[in-house]
Amino acid sequence: LVRLSSRSQWDVPIRLPDGRVVHLLCGTATDPAATSDHVPADLAARRNHDEIRFWSDYLADAPYIVDDADQPGGLPPNADFVLLAHLAIDPEAGPRFRQPLADVLLPSPELARHDAPTSTTAITGLPDTATTVSGRRTHYILPSPGMGQVRSGIWRHGWTGSDAPSTAFPVWAELRLPERRPDPN
Repeated sequence: LVRLSSRSQWDVPIRLPDGRVVHLLCGTATDPAATSDHVPADLAARRNHDEIRFWSDYLADAPYIVDDADQPGGLPPNADFVLLAHLAIDPEAGPRFRQPLADVLLPSPELARHDAPTSTTAITGLPDTATTVSGRRTHYILPSPGMGQVRSGIWRHGWTGSDAPSTAFPVWAELRLPERRPDPN
């Protein structure tokens, strides 16, 4: 038996000055290609699948989810949120076990439909949607459906690829909150 999250999965509710709450859902998933002497070949891919599937279930308020205070449920219905995550797989080139990102999370009705962020700085051999120096898109900013995306991108300014300070490029998005819904009470 292994715990679900190998790294982190957080729900950080932020109360805005107008009283609304936006949940920052933050997470890092296991690299599906990570293996070691202690990890069987398919365990990392299976764990990556389950960690990504968890986000889909959390957004849908799946009843099996229980928090640290032993309270059931995931994200409250109709909550405003932004999922900020390093999911460790590209929707176009997923792991051999299953493709939880392209098949489960991205088509979720709980997510807004926006184009993938791109970089205006070309690096030879990298697609404009690559968030890593290996050419894969593994970092995501995924808002709730009512949230408008003003613009987004991948910051590669001044890097050529081999001189990047990290294996990943920062992803950013400028989002617009939905119109305030009337209080049902």
